[in-house]
Amino acid sequence: MKKFITKMQGRSESDKRIFAFWTASMLTLLIFGIWLLNFISVFGNSNNSKVAVKNEANPLSALFGEIKDTISAPTKVYQNK
Repeated sequence: MKKFITKMQGRSESDKRIFAFWTASMLTLLIFGIWLLNFISVFGNSNNSKVAVKNEANPLSALFGEIKDTISAPTKVYQNK
């Protein structure tokens, strides 16, 4: 790692910017890929396609219920497989 840092210090500013751009791009792509896999696992489940309409009197309880369902959905998907 020290060799790499020393090698990068000796390069031009444009090379450093190109390296920073591609490193940031790859990390962004990795995060997007993880998000996309989670999105598919939550909304790709056939059990979630049937939406039941409830009369919720309290919006906060509905919000917390949806957050709880969203967090627990990926584990339910993998347990069913």
